[in-house]
Amino acid sequence: MSKNNQSITICYILSLGHSGSTVLDRTLASLPGAVGLGETYALLSGKEQNFENTSSLCSCGNQLLQCEYWSGLKDLNKNCQSPEEFINAYQQIIAHAQQQGYSHIIDSSKKPWLLEYLNSARFENVEIKTIYLVRDVRGWAASRRSLAAREGKSTILVFIRAVHNWFLNNLRLLNFLKKGDYTWSLLSYESFVLDHENSINSLTKYLNIDTSNAAEGADHIVFGNRTKLNDQKHLRYDTRWFNVYHLSVYLFIFPYIGWLNSLLSISKNGKE
Repeated sequence: MSKNNQSITICYILSLGHSGSTVLDRTLASLPGAVGLGETYALLSGKEQNFENTSSLCSCGNQLLQCEYWSGLKDLNKNCQSPEEFINAYQQIIAHAQQQGYSHIIDSSKKPWLLEYLNSARFENVEIKTIYLVRDVRGWAASRRSLAAREGKSTILVFIRAVHNWFLNNLRLLNFLKKGDYTWSLLSYESFVLDHENSINSLTKYLNIDTSNAAEGADHIVFGNRTKLNDQKHLRYDTRWFNVYHLSVYLFIFPYIGWLNSLLSISKNGKE
């Protein structure tokens, strides 16, 4: 079998922003045969159209023209507009990953519309498996509150808006997955960080990653948050929100938010 025809799995991370998708992307990219590509939707949507003059660094530490992965995709369409253009560009990404000998592409784009495009394409010898990553609403809202405080904004208004946005957007994502023809697994960010070894073992089984594979994983993330260039050896969970009393009180006042938070706090497989 030629490398261009070998089977490959796309691991698509679906989540809200600020939920740990870049950290998860890099962690999975360290597994045998995997390559982490970050938020490919941003690259394909025109945020970085000039490889020669780019100021963006790949997570490997090189500029795109010198990156061992992206330098082989200089002709990639980076101004996609239609579903067909995104699908055709992604076909190039898949073929290049196959040529490089990777068995898994890790994509932390998070966007449901790109997942819908990819799923509808029915690529040959390609399996798409989704990880629906959810961060506890209290930790997620507290991070938005901290950001607002640094920017001098009203933290109360930002917090209230964040809690309700978390509820509405996660409800949409959950309905999107349940109504579509997707293979997906729910992953709690808290479980991923605080019960890391068991989470990785479960994800390895879900993604069918052969841990005996001698091929090393690699991450070549162009778009993601600032953690794309950080040392990943030690994961640390931000516990500062534990002492913010009104976070839990708010869930008591609005029980439907607490209900969804409890529902999504247990990692489990969805439609297989």
